[in-house]
Order: sequence, then C-alpha cells, then structure tokens
Amino acid sequence: MAFAAIPAWVMWAGMAVSAAGAIYAGMAQAAQYEAQAEAVAAQGRFEKYKLRKAQEAMTSKQRALYAKAGVSLEGSPLNVIADTYAQYEMDIAVNKYNTESKVASLEAAATSSRVSGFLQAGGTMLTGMASMSGGGAGAGAATTSQPQRVTPSVAQQSTVASSGTSLSARAGVRT
Repeated sequence: MAFAAIPAWVMWAGMAVSAAGAIYAGMAQAAQYEAQAEAVAAQGRFEKYKLRKAQEAMTSKQRALYAKAGVSLEGSPLNVIADTYAQYEMDIAVNKYNTESKVASLEAAATSSRVSGFLQAGGTMLTGMASMSGGGAGAGAATTSQPQRVTPSVAQQSTVASSGTSLSARAGVRT
C-alpha cells in the first residue's frame, strides 16, 4: 500500500498516538516500580519496628532473669545484655541496608522506564517521518553492494606509462 494514498494528517495522528502510547507505557511501568519501592520501604520500617520490640523484650527478659537470680548487672551479665543489644542493632542495620538497596534499585528501574518510554516515542516519530518522506527505515544507510572497480582513463594510463609507475604504486597500495 502506498503512503501517498493516506493523508498526511492521518499519518501524523498515528505517529502521535503511537508516541503517546509509548510514553504512557513507560510512565505506567515507572508508577508500578515506585509503588513497589514504597511497599518495600514500608516493609523495612515494619521489620525495624519488630526488631526494636524484640530487642527491648529480650534485654528486659535478661535483666529480669538476672534480677530474679539475685545477680547484679555488672561484669559478665552486663556484657551479655550489651552483646544482645549489639546483635539486634546489627540486625537493624542489615535490614536498613537491604531495604535501602531494594528501594534504590526499584527507583532506578522507574527512572529507566520513564526514559525508555520517551526514547521509544522519539523513535516512533523518527521512523514515521522517515516513512512519510519516502526514505523508509534504511534511508541514508550505507549499501552493502560489491565495491566498484575503478578503471583509469586513457589519459591516466598514458601518464602512468610515461612515468614508469603504476597507479597502485602512486596511490601507496602495496601489491
């Protein structure tokens, strides 16, 4: 089907709708990634809350058991409580790192999706314009046909014959 039979405004409208669809798809995908990032962040905050509650419960239980046994909170008992507290702090830090890494990855994916949508829209517009101009997808591309053999003119042949050097030698081509 020839493009000349289709009015230009129809082709422009088609390109615009296609480009808008690509942008919309990129934005929708980005919104999904952002929603996932928020869910991961909320899950991380909840996990931190649970770890803090567990830390508080465990250290309180340790203090209560030492007090019930009549042990003063000095020396080894205090070191045990401090080690328990430190282990929970380490777990909280690991949770924070993992959460922030996942959120950053999802936010990068959202940005990439947005950019991809705009690039696809630009590609759609350029391809459409090339088609409308009659250039097609390969307009301006280098051809892969066989190289043309250049034959020297009669005047060049006589000049070469009188100078005693070949054209390839004069051009710096080694044979």
